[in-house]
Amino acid sequence: MKIAAGDLTERVTIQAEVNAPDGGGGNAVSWTAVATAWARIEPVRAAETLQGQLQQGAVTWRVVIRRRQDVSHGSRLLWTPHGGAQRQLNVRSAHDLDGGREFTEILAEEGVAV
Repeated sequence: MKIAAGDLTERVTIQAEVNAPDGGGGNAVSWTAVATAWARIEPVRAAETLQGQLQQGAVTWRVVIRRRQDVSHGSRLLWTPHGGAQRQLNVRSAHDLDGGREFTEILAEEGVAV
């Protein structure tokens, strides 16, 4: 897949999970922004699953950004498409695109829990 810098037209915020003691023996989970990046975002597939008695829709997205090493499974991306509502994408994998060390390809799901 050939990517040029001009193909990165969407803005995403990369977030990392932060766990802090909640005072009751557990952890309170929050998210902190790590960075913002320009991205190319395209849908890969959409599916519906039955969880319990509820039907859930999920979309898998392919996100390409300039090379970063701080994005991994468990990270989260916030994305606001042009003129749309903010979307939360849960990162499932992130790896070097084509071995060129120039871009990172991320597969992320929308509509499913981390």
